[in-house]
Amino acid sequence: MLMLLSAGPLPRFDGVSITYPPAAPPTTSSPPPGHIPQAPPGGARVPQLTEADCKKFTDLFQVSGAVDGILPGM
Repeated sequence: MLMLLSAGPLPRFDGVSITYPPAAPPTTSSPPPGHIPQAPPGGARVPQLTEADCKKFTDLFQVSGAVDGILPGM
């Protein structure tokens, strides 16, 4: 468990060279870390699901191959 909480070095692969662009300077208008933006006036940006949508998505999930409610990875 301690390994998951501590950062380690990034892996290096022989024959692979990655060049990263320089980091952009921080802007003064960005919100502080952990800031959760407020919903716009008038409600959330995502419309609520209708009963028909809920049934449609539930039916899709049921035939998706989920095992004990979990979809298999690739």
